[in-house]
Amino acid sequence: MRTVRVSSATRPATEVSWFPGSSSESIELTVKAALGMPPDAVIRVIDQSNGCLVGLTEWVPEGLEFHVEAIDDRKVEVKTAQHESRPLLERSDDEPTKIAGDAFRGQLLKFERINAHLANERTWLAWVRTALSLVSCAFTLLNEAYSDGNQSWRITYFVIGCLFVGCVDLTWLTGWFRYRRIKDILAMPKDAIPEKFNRVRVRFQAHFLGLLLTSTVVIYIASGWRAVR
Repeated sequence: MRTVRVSSATRPATEVSWFPGSSSESIELTVKAALGMPPDAVIRVIDQSNGCLVGLTEWVPEGLEFHVEAIDDRKVEVKTAQHESRPLLERSDDEPTKIAGDAFRGQLLKFERINAHLANERTWLAWVRTALSLVSCAFTLLNEAYSDGNQSWRITYFVIGCLFVGCVDLTWLTGWFRYRRIKDILAMPKDAIPEKFNRVRVRFQAHFLGLLLTSTVVIYIASGWRAVR
């Protein structure tokens, strides 16, 4: 038989004994009963000789003295649930797993959102390809401006070609600003991401490009009709 002395804030030291082979649950229930605590109470056992927390098992040495404290079970559950549900990057400064350094924090965020970063880069490359295609259209129209013998048609081709050059710049800038904005948003923590991304709108570039394409189609049809008459 093993015997230890236990005490609490409301009860003086009293002896508790158990036989070898007793389970940890039965020993804990015996300690609670000796100190007048309810059976479902959550307790913390502290060794009075060194202040260490101790788990009650049948192998506890003989003759030790313990101080037993009751813990509010609801507070423990709430703290545990909050700790487990919060991501690593959102823990407070007093937690041991806090990541120090904004640089490493940014790299970890980038790694967690690597697919979004890659998709953003692919979208930016699509904007670049669109701009290069518009460059080809602009050169074709400007070449027509120098090869056509009719003065009015030369001016028309030249104006449309210059507008296509302007659309190239507009397309490139629109894609670049949208890419940078999304990249900045992906570097933010979840609680700092705004509801609206405030990106450069696509509709201005789309309307301008649609107008140019429509004008180009009309000009080519009129030019072809003029050639076959």
